[in-house]
Amino acid sequence: MANARSKKQTKSSSPLWFLRAPAPPKTHAHPIPILGYILIALIVVQWLHATSLAVKIQCLVGAGLFSCTEYIFYTMTVEAPDGTVSVRPFAGRPGHTTVHQYIMNVFYIPLLIHGYHALIGSTVLRIVLFPINIWILEIIEG
Repeated sequence: MANARSKKQTKSSSPLWFLRAPAPPKTHAHPIPILGYILIALIVVQWLHATSLAVKIQCLVGAGLFSCTEYIFYTMTVEAPDGTVSVRPFAGRPGHTTVHQYIMNVFYIPLLIHGYHALIGSTVLRIVLFPINIWILEIIEG
């Protein structure tokens, strides 16, 4: 399906063609540069050092719940060839999530919950701005 879409969607047919470009297959995926491994190691060390055991447990459980939510959401939605998404609970589309998203959620939850709480004192404002926080997470995860 993605292959058919990429043949129809060319650079000349849409000014935003790059937003609908399919991900590269695993054989052509971009390798992580050496500085990427260093950055990942620094993030892991910081997460281990800066969070308490209670926060670590909260991160692992929260990331699991995010993964379940994403899996269920993916199962209950259908993407049309034009890219629009509609809710169709019994369409039979298999769920999808990745280990990479789980790991990213583990590292992002301290910022998502505790960091956001430290920056914004108002509970109502945190609730109103929470979708923006999730949107930022989706941008980071890609």
